[in-house]
Amino acid sequence: MNKLKVKELRLENNLTQEALAEKSFLNVRTIQRMESGNEVNLSSLNSVANVFGVSVNSLFNYVDDEDQDLKIMEFSKKQMKQISKKSTVANCMLISIFAFDFLILSILGIWVNKQNGSFQDIYGTLWVFLFFIVTAISVYLYRISFMNYLDKKYPLASGNFHKNSFKKREPINNGWEFIARYWWLIFPIGGFIQAFIHGFH
Repeated sequence: MNKLKVKELRLENNLTQEALAEKSFLNVRTIQRMESGNEVNLSSLNSVANVFGVSVNSLFNYVDDEDQDLKIMEFSKKQMKQISKKSTVANCMLISIFAFDFLILSILGIWVNKQNGSFQDIYGTLWVFLFFIVTAISVYLYRISFMNYLDKKYPLASGNFHKNSFKKREPINNGWEFIARYWWLIFPIGGFIQAFIHGFH
């Protein structure tokens, strides 16, 4: 019988069987079969492996059958190759999206700064709202539309999670830690304050 370590990984990441089943798009019975050491197909193992951000062969402590072991190793190589490609494409797209947003907002910011009087105040306030709208749209396009496209292009990496995605963030203890984590808020807040100050002039 093959020895799987799905249960160990699940407990290590503080997941219930139900939560793991939901994240891997499998039923709870399949998770129970894995943890009991019963044989399941590679597709199901791939779904669970992607939740933990590991290769399929990393789910096993050992495999009794040599042919099955070779089959799993070959499958794992294909899986990790697709994960690597998906990660590279996703990172490039993320950088491109933020670069485009920065360019558009910078151009609009320069234009707003050249306006006079009350028009500058109005357009400045609108720029702040536009910042949040553009950010929300960009996040939606990246996380929903583009990631769905990548999941279809790289099916063995579909639903891949980073292994630290289950861990809770450390609490913020001081102002410096808050600034380090939420530095990007400086731009919209600064724009809003500038528009607010100009309103009294």
